[in-house]
Amino acid sequence: MKRILIAISLIAMVSCHRSVPPPVYDGVLPDFGTGGDDAPADEPDGDSAGLDAELANDALRYSGPELALDYRQGGVMYVIRSQSEHAFYDIDGNSRAIIIPGHVGSDGITYEDTRLNVNGADIDVISARRIKVSDGLIWLLMTDADGNRHIAVIES
Repeated sequence: MKRILIAISLIAMVSCHRSVPPPVYDGVLPDFGTGGDDAPADEPDGDSAGLDAELANDALRYSGPELALDYRQGGVMYVIRSQSEHAFYDIDGNSRAIIIPGHVGSDGITYEDTRLNVNGADIDVISARRIKVSDGLIWLLMTDADGNRHIAVIES
């Protein structure tokens, strides 16, 4: 019986082991662009400028200035906890991002009452808008009070 328990423990440890180490935040953030001075005055800065790589990537994920969680990486879970709450968890590193998109505004693109929580800290989201919809996924671009961009690809 003791050998069986040891064998099961070893199998569990090996199956949970990640063969590729998690990415290390090195202080360099992905270039999301800023929109620059040549952005039309009637459009929000950086509406889609510098987002080509983000728009081409259809992996469920959250990326922001201090954290990036990609569902394709081992140990990252994506959970829809209610109709309006989407969460990414890194079970190895104890990191998390919780996105509550809120409701779609009258223009059908912007979101109102969007809430974002990263590693237990509420982020003051000043604008949120859908930048792409494809195959049951929504690309959501959120801007915080400090001007940082947060991008989430979630299920619709």
